[in-house]
Amino acid sequence: MKRKSSGDVPSLLDRVTGESDSWKERERRYIYSGEPRTTPGYVIRPNRKATRRKVSTFTIILMLFGFAVSIVVYIGNIIEVDRLAIEVHQLRTIHSKIVDANEALKAEINRKSSLERIAKTATEELGLRYSTVPPILIDVGRDQFERFGKR
Repeated sequence: MKRKSSGDVPSLLDRVTGESDSWKERERRYIYSGEPRTTPGYVIRPNRKATRRKVSTFTIILMLFGFAVSIVVYIGNIIEVDRLAIEVHQLRTIHSKIVDANEALKAEINRKSSLERIAKTATEELGLRYSTVPPILIDVGRDQFERFGKR
């Protein structure tokens, strides 16, 4: 099919040199907005859309297994903490009983070691009495000490 052209030489010459406004108007007919293109004639390709990788069955099973193991470890940790809390409570109870018994024994020692009680027991049960004679001071010299010390 033959292209239609006006056929006259001046219009062709104007078209080639680009001086004619009719040529610009004809070129605008291919652009919908009617304005000349500001970008070059080539088009920049957009980036391809990222393809979504399929998740394999093995990956899903592995993730479920990891999740199950983490739940088991977490529950085991909770059970162990509860067991240790019970054990600590029992040990504190035993410790408080031992401290109470120790305090009772200290009180009994203080009561039994009092001077009045010992004096009463010595006079009544053993028949001991206080001395009426003052104690005698014995002076031991160094030479006597050495003589008795060699035996």
